[in-house]
Order: sequence, then structure tokens, then C-alpha cells
Amino acid sequence: MSNLVVVPNVFDDFYWNSNAIESIRYACKQWNANLFELKTFMGTSDKIHSGITSNRLWMMKYFTDFDKVLILDPDIVVNSKSTNIFDELGEYDFAGVHNANPTRKATYEHMSRVDQYLSSIGIDILEKYLENFNRERYYDYCINGGVYLFNPKKLNKVTNYILHLIETYEEIKNTLNEQGFFIQNLISAALSVSDLNIKILEDKWNWLAPDINLEWELYCGPMHANIYHFTGTNDSKNSIATFDRWK
Repeated sequence: MSNLVVVPNVFDDFYWNSNAIESIRYACKQWNANLFELKTFMGTSDKIHSGITSNRLWMMKYFTDFDKVLILDPDIVVNSKSTNIFDELGEYDFAGVHNANPTRKATYEHMSRVDQYLSSIGIDILEKYLENFNRERYYDYCINGGVYLFNPKKLNKVTNYILHLIETYEEIKNTLNEQGFFIQNLISAALSVSDLNIKILEDKWNWLAPDINLEWELYCGPMHANIYHFTGTNDSKNSIATFDRWK
């Protein structure tokens, strides 16, 4: 069984997320997984203007020689005591954490509001062009892009479908290039209309940190989740530089 972790680390500043990269490298050893650290922007379509968006689809598409692939954002910190995330996929085709982190007690209402706002970006476009699109099912599969775990051979048809939509429909292409968050919604929508067997992972596999001050006590001691995702506010990005409590 060959497993791969892919991280897009394309930034000029090599130090802001050094804790994140170190924790991911350590996790790969613990998980007996290969590591591919993407250092440049890769093209997937001339119609995509964002290198980050293009990289995301490239990483989803071009590792079909592996049995399981895990894409991690570069602002992810993995707990050194984490169990092996690859065991979570099992017989599923795709796994990820819901963008609302629904089991979080202290920040549930805040996270739900954020998710509703972000997930609504471009939803009318998705409903217009994706066959069999259903809003309720879509919201069930609004998966945060920080952690994507999948069978690359099975996901390939979804990736190709997304690229087809971008190439075919001007409105999808324009929305993608104008709204940075739309790529996450487009992927979630394509998954929701696919026949893939999708697993929603526990929040501990992608504990979002939009407002660290709301749960500061969780960052002062040992990590309580398997993965912290320092996304959202500036406080999150500033904190990752000194966060070494994953060790």
C-alpha cells in the first residue's frame, strides 16, 4: 500500500510556516507515507488565473500511481501523537472535514455562520450548471480544503469533471477567477453530485482556527486535536510561526 502526502509550499517566506512543514514531515515518517512538497505553480487549464487554484486541481489529478493521497494546506500543523490518518479512508473514495466543524461547542454558532457565508459564494452558479445539484446535499458535503484524503484513481473523474466545467462555462470560469473561495465550493459541489463514497471525518482531523482568541486555552497547552488548521484571521497566521506544541 503506497500512501502520499502532498503539500503546496510555494511561498517566498520559508519561515512563517516552518512549524507546519516540520510537523508534516514528522507525520509522514510516523504514517510511513511519501511526501511531495510542491514548490512551484503547476498549470491545469489556461482559463485558471490563480496559481493556488491550479495547483489544487493538479494535486488532485496527477498522483494516480499511489493508493491513497492526502493533500494538506501549508498552514496545517499535525500533532505528533496523531494516529494514522490514512487508516480513516478505509473503503471510502474521499474523506475530509466539514467546513463548519459541527462538533465544536465553544465556537459552533460562529463557525456555522462563517460556513453559511462562505458556502453560499457562487451557489447560484453551481445550481445552474451542475447536473443533479441539490443544495441540501451540497451543504452536507461542504468540505474544508485544508485536508483532502482520497483514492486518486477514483477522484480523477471528479477532477476531470471540474476542469470540464471550467473549460466549458464562461460563468464558472469568471466566478472562479473573481472569487478565491469558489474553488472549494466547486470541488464540494462536484463531490456532492458524484457517485463517490464520501466520508465526513471528525473535526479533530482539521480543527479550524479562524479566531484563536475564542479558544485560547486550547493553544496554551498540548494539542487536543490531531490537526490544527491556522486559517482565517491574522491571529491564526501570526500564531503558527511560534506554535511548537505539536511536538
